[in-house]
Amino acid sequence: MIATPVDSRHYRFPYEINALSDAPDDFGLTGADEDIVGGLFLPLDEPAWFGRATPPRVLLLGALRLTMFSHPQTTAPPVVAPVASISTIESGHALLIGWIHIHHGDATLTLPYNTRSSRPVDRFLQRLRSSVFPPGGAGSGVEQKFGPELDIKFRNARHSQIDEGEFIRASFFQPPAELPRRFGWLSFRRWACGDFVALTDRRILWISDRIRGGYDRYGLIARYGRPAALSALAFDAEARAIVFSFRSGQTWHISIRAEWSDAAWFFAELCRAKLVATGHM
Repeated sequence: MIATPVDSRHYRFPYEINALSDAPDDFGLTGADEDIVGGLFLPLDEPAWFGRATPPRVLLLGALRLTMFSHPQTTAPPVVAPVASISTIESGHALLIGWIHIHHGDATLTLPYNTRSSRPVDRFLQRLRSSVFPPGGAGSGVEQKFGPELDIKFRNARHSQIDEGEFIRASFFQPPAELPRRFGWLSFRRWACGDFVALTDRRILWISDRIRGGYDRYGLIARYGRPAALSALAFDAEARAIVFSFRSGQTWHISIRAEWSDAAWFFAELCRAKLVATGHM
């Protein structure tokens, strides 16, 4: 009896790929795999925020490049992102909706997925971070902190994002806050978003629960950028925001509430001085 190849469009869960032989057979990937540092299979993703169903994908990370293969039925060519061209990465989730944005050169690779089985995705992201943001040398000194202590949500997020051996040089935190609001005799409450920003020996890290323009109690976005890709860093006093500008044209605009303006200014000035001193700006 001849076995019928399994159609990977019927797979429901992501899994790690450590060699080409781990990829689904219907992708037809062959050749030497000595260059593979890590990989990931992402199953079919139903339409959500990104507007249409996404076919199964295979991601292969090599020493010099990241390649994405879409399911052969799509006839789409592979997307190749040289590791050296990746300036920033974003990974986020809101309940079951998860996504990764990888900015390379003047293009963006968008990878939506369902978070019901996110551990393989998290492990792949750790490998990708190790390639894009390699260790910058042994950390020394004490982390310089600005703002209050982290709440449990951001403390857990920081723990999950900081890799083994990574050293935080400076950090800033503004916690989420419930704000009263009155409309005539009616009183209701709204929430201001929280932000954790850090400069490490490897990268710039921004974690926020600001999703689609508003506070999300259960969602988080982690963004990380290559210091060498920065063109400017400043505290915009008029807009009351920390602004990171990247040579790729991306801008991180981190709005700061009035009570944390001074702490944010000191943090931005310290980070800029450290980046200038290390030749990154």
